[in-house]
Amino acid sequence: MNNKKISLFLLLAFFSLLHLNAQNKTMLVFDLANGTLDSISNISIDTSIQFDNTPFYIGDFNSNVQLLEQDAPVENVYPNTQFTYKKKAALDYDLNSYPIRTSVKIFYIENGVLNNLCSGSFISKKHILTAAHCLSEINTNTLLLDSIVVCPVYDNGNTNPNFTCTNASKVYFFKDWVVAGEDFAILELEESLGMLTGWISMGFDETNNQFTDDIFYKFTYPSIFIPPIDSTEYNGDTLYYNYGKIDIIDDYFIGVSNTSGIVGESGSSLIRVLNNEQYISHGVLTYSNNLRHSKITREIFYFLQHVIEDDIVLNTNDLDTEAELRIFPNPTYGIFQIENLPENEAANIYIYDLLGRTVYFKNHFVAGQQINISSLASGQYFIMIQTGQAEKAVRIIKY
Repeated sequence: MNNKKISLFLLLAFFSLLHLNAQNKTMLVFDLANGTLDSISNISIDTSIQFDNTPFYIGDFNSNVQLLEQDAPVENVYPNTQFTYKKKAALDYDLNSYPIRTSVKIFYIENGVLNNLCSGSFISKKHILTAAHCLSEINTNTLLLDSIVVCPVYDNGNTNPNFTCTNASKVYFFKDWVVAGEDFAILELEESLGMLTGWISMGFDETNNQFTDDIFYKFTYPSIFIPPIDSTEYNGDTLYYNYGKIDIIDDYFIGVSNTSGIVGESGSSLIRVLNNEQYISHGVLTYSNNLRHSKITREIFYFLQHVIEDDIVLNTNDLDTEAELRIFPNPTYGIFQIENLPENEAANIYIYDLLGRTVYFKNHFVAGQQINISSLASGQYFIMIQTGQAEKAVRIIKY
């Protein structure tokens, strides 16, 4: 049922539908465990910001980061493109290294049997980014599945022994979603597997300046054999990758001319990669033709960020404070203070970069003191505030 639905969807010619005003959007929240439905709306959107992204994290499994090719490919490419054909990821990469291990295969369960569904990517410790059409009929509010399983770096018909599979506990997608700009879904997992695998960023660029020159990667699970499109006999049991430059950039989609996707690749991310500096998903695969990915716009970004923001920090315990901790000013040029710390209680302050490295430490920190990180490079950091047995992480941006 689902393979047929996704196949027809992927092979449709591109068409445009009315795009709803983002400020009026609502996200539906399906709780699979409790069988309840909730919603998220009235998300604040800062229209002055032209580009932003969530932080990535390489994960606790190990510190192995796979260096990915940064030059545009000239071999094994689709005709008249700078984008490669699909290739088995295990032939070129260690699947247990970052960011390869953030790729997931998504199954649905029917009559006790796992069935191929879609591809996805970790974007937090327990959230997977994928496509709404994998889970719901277009322009409806119906969730088609009630049992969804996610397996990190599933390959060659086997689950990865280092990263167990887990069930989705919640599903998020936009109410009355349409293809033009809203084909996004988030799966919330029962277990925080992303702490081991790590996760990639997701982001937007309203200027489109970051799309034309950078290299993008895809990690996917093509699952059916379509000879007119691709002579490879895919069956969904193996992780593939392709990469290169994109040349389709419009209001709702990014993609590559003269290319084709395969059923099972839906929901996979188009990831802008700069080794050790950025791994940013800018969209998920919607259409097979020309690998058209629904583009993460500013409005979409703020909704997705709202869903995952509590799970992109590196801790699990909260400080017991009467008011929420706040970094001021944030963003900062270097000097800031932490507001609402418990009085008369010293704290340890750790600052981590996006690779999880400690770049600053101060002990016996008390309310009213300032922190100076002027010597650190511009970018995003996590501040871990530790008092007694409790801790809390807060994101900060350094100009």
